[in-house]
Formats: sequence, C-alpha cells, structure tokens
Amino acid sequence: ILIKLVIISLMIIIAIPEKISELLFSAGFIRPLDAFLSITSITALFIGVKIYLKQVEVNRNITKIVQHVGIKESSRKGSRNNA
Repeated sequence: ILIKLVIISLMIIIAIPEKISELLFSAGFIRPLDAFLSITSITALFIGVKIYLKQVEVNRNITKIVQHVGIKESSRKGSRNNA
C-alpha cells in the first residue's frame, strides 16, 4: 500500500508540476524531487518497522509453540517414569 502511495505521489508531481511546486515550496521543499525523496525515505522507514514488528510476532509464536511442545513431552516422560 505504501509503495502505491509513493507511485501515486510521483505521478501527481509529474502531472501538475507548477501547482505541486507552489504547494511544496510553501511546505518547505525547494524542489519536487526533495519531496519525493522525503516521501520515499519515510515509506522505507515504515516498511522496515512493519517488517521488524512482524518478525517479533513470529518469534513470539515460535516460542509459544516450542514451550507447548516441551511441556507436552515433559509430561509424557513424567507419566512414563511413574508407571
């Protein structure tokens, strides 16, 4: 979704450069390329954070699965030793 937003913003910058230049200049950007690079950098940052958070979630799920399997195996071994 974020990559699509970057592409759309680039298409808008190309389509109506005069209006966009005035708007971007009032926002503090001198050239439209500066705005595009800023948008791209922010997008890359958000994608990186999203990937990191997904990795943390996967690691938590793996830990829960391993704990569950370990508890089952230890209870199984415990019942064999008692019998």
